[in-house]
Amino acid sequence: MCVTWNHCREHQNLDFEAMFPDYQRYNIIAFGGQECGGEKEEEVNLVQSFLGKDYNRIEFVGKGEIFLVVFVKDYDCRFMRDSSKNLIMKDLIGYGWKGGVMVQFTLYDTSFSFINCHLESGQNAVNKRLSMAQ
Repeated sequence: MCVTWNHCREHQNLDFEAMFPDYQRYNIIAFGGQECGGEKEEEVNLVQSFLGKDYNRIEFVGKGEIFLVVFVKDYDCRFMRDSSKNLIMKDLIGYGWKGGVMVQFTLYDTSFSFINCHLESGQNAVNKRLSMAQ
């Protein structure tokens, strides 16, 4: 299951029941946020608390206003390997308003790569977004 949320630089009272319907049926849950300010670690802890002890936090990567966290069911964790994370910031000062974060790992014999990105905004910025994504 993948969920992403743009916080619009405002405090959010997130409804995890609505955001993660039937989450128990998923072995992997990736959650990302953009424009989240300084609340990302607090929010990740709230998600972890909501998911409970059946899920382990595999990786968390965040910079500035963007983050990504991946949870895997406890049972499956023993079959994981090669976990890593990375980030690329594409704003002028490297603060993390725009760019992307990534978490990769292998579970059983399948490689997974989750990317959360926040690209240039605006209706006329298509070429800029394509360039950033490249």
